[in-house]
Amino acid sequence: MSRESGVIQRTSGILADLIVGKIHDRHTIADRFGVAVAAADRYIRQLQQVPGVVPVREGRRLAVRFDFGDAVPRPSHAAAVAACWASGLADVFAGSDYERGVRDALAYVTGRARRSSEFKNVDRKFLFLARGGDSSLPDTAAHLDDLVDAVLRNRYTAIEYAHFDGREETAQIQPLSMAIYDHQLYVIGARTDGTRYPFRLSRIKSVTVGTESFSYPDRAIYDPKQLFRDSFGIFIDETSPVVRVRVRLHERWRFFCRTHRWHPSQRVEDVPEGVIVTLSVRPCWELKAWILGFGKEAVVLEPPELVDDIRGAIAKMASNYEVSELAPKERKGPRRAHPTGRRNRGRRAG
Repeated sequence: MSRESGVIQRTSGILADLIVGKIHDRHTIADRFGVAVAAADRYIRQLQQVPGVVPVREGRRLAVRFDFGDAVPRPSHAAAVAACWASGLADVFAGSDYERGVRDALAYVTGRARRSSEFKNVDRKFLFLARGGDSSLPDTAAHLDDLVDAVLRNRYTAIEYAHFDGREETAQIQPLSMAIYDHQLYVIGARTDGTRYPFRLSRIKSVTVGTESFSYPDRAIYDPKQLFRDSFGIFIDETSPVVRVRVRLHERWRFFCRTHRWHPSQRVEDVPEGVIVTLSVRPCWELKAWILGFGKEAVVLEPPELVDDIRGAIAKMASNYEVSELAPKERKGPRRAHPTGRRNRGRRAG
């Protein structure tokens, strides 16, 4: 055996001992591997360059041991805080394994952070207020597991899906992304005709993951940020034109509009009557619901088609509240007066 190969074997042997939990000092190394104490000191100095090998001092005795925690770089403070923010998503996955997975990931990251003692009560210090979460969980947890697996492994998947209006569809899709919107879970899938659609987890009735894989598209072909750039919410309709939408809001919304963003394309303009919000989007029912949510404090200025749609919706809403439908039924016959002209208030005491 050459001198070089002997050094490599002894170094590997010492490291293997440390990994299984042994602690070595100059004497144990000398006895175990038949080297001089001075040579053992050199091995200790060299091994301390290996990530995870840490010194241990007991009085004047210097030893080394292996710390798996130090073998992997500790997360930065910013990464630990980011994990605290992300942990709020656990409620979205309530009832599934991912709820516990999010919390376990938080405990692991904050537990290994260099300032780990600061990360106490983080579930109350960093909040994500979920608006209900996905109502189908935990009943659809198995569907969620299958879809996550299909997305990760690029597997063709067949689903049975019920649309908002109750219409059912059986689709063969390429599951491209999992998304959370308005605290609901979606899989963005490409149908066989190339159209892409956000299938909501709670409306997926069955999932069958195939054995055949597809090639994940290049970013130039599929980029979720580009796909949703002109959408208002989770809506996708790549055939509809992008239009300029201008909505005038009551002046009480003036400051709010300066500190809030509904869409990346948003521009705000102060006018004497209030504030005008301009968006470049594809019109959809989510956009109309957003406008109607302002009630009488919003006026659509353009495009004309959207003005007509909102006007018609308001007229229909007004007809739902016609007095003839909601007024209380008239009493049959006149109210009979009390003989004394007033109601009997009972006898006076004593």
